[in-house]
Amino acid sequence: MHIFTGQVACEGVVIGSSLNVSTEHQQSFAEDNNSAETLSDAIDVSKIQLQKLIDSKKKIEGEILEFQISLLEDSEFLEPIFNRLELNESGPLAWSNILDDLIE
Repeated sequence: MHIFTGQVACEGVVIGSSLNVSTEHQQSFAEDNNSAETLSDAIDVSKIQLQKLIDSKKKIEGEILEFQISLLEDSEFLEPIFNRLELNESGPLAWSNILDDLIE
């Protein structure tokens, strides 16, 4: 058994296969968290990485990942995030706050 550490979206147990992304595949945008351009770049990289996963996975997994890409292309979702950046809120915090607002 292997225990993974880090920030999780939902704690739990993995049953079946899991994907462990090594640090060599991570790209950091932390140097300028308040920039709309930085957020746009991060979204573009995320869409490319999600598409690569879609191309390598089964149908149901691909459909879940396609939903994530559609979220990254949804202007109604993204607009409030970019508005918060204009108010000097950091990108990660703006993203998290908007998701929290949608969930509540």
